[in-house]
Amino acid sequence: MQGRESPAEPGSGPARRFPVAAVDEILRDVVGSALREQRYEAGPCREAARDIAEVVKARVKDLGVPRYKIVVVTHIGQLGEQSLQIGSRCLWDPGTDTFSSFVFKNTSLFAVANVYGAGERGKPVPAPCPSCCQPGASQLGVGRAEGSEWGILLEPSHL
Repeated sequence: MQGRESPAEPGSGPARRFPVAAVDEILRDVVGSALREQRYEAGPCREAARDIAEVVKARVKDLGVPRYKIVVVTHIGQLGEQSLQIGSRCLWDPGTDTFSSFVFKNTSLFAVANVYGAGERGKPVPAPCPSCCQPGASQLGVGRAEGSEWGILLEPSHL
């Protein structure tokens, strides 16, 4: 599934479009090179998922697209006879926000990597964390866009 390049309206978000094609290529390169020969083992794959997300985020930021919040989420799991559905919910402005996604499989594992490019629209407002999280944790509530569901971005220390 591919993200859509969305035009920015003057004064409403980023001045430049999010480079979906370039991000697709980064995902293919980073995920493929990191996992091509990797066998599934829980510990090393947990570290690989974190490392892949960090490298992808750094390379996307190096593209120099201003005024986008970059969120990278990587899942790695053992390939077997099971099925898995991965979903995500977030605040979405179809005029400025977009994403790129890449799915990888080898004989032992699968990986799903998503990059979300959210056009910055002001400073997030801290909100209390829902009951499913650690007591005292906080999240960043970023508001509600027309026709969207409430979305949250968790602080990095909370992930």
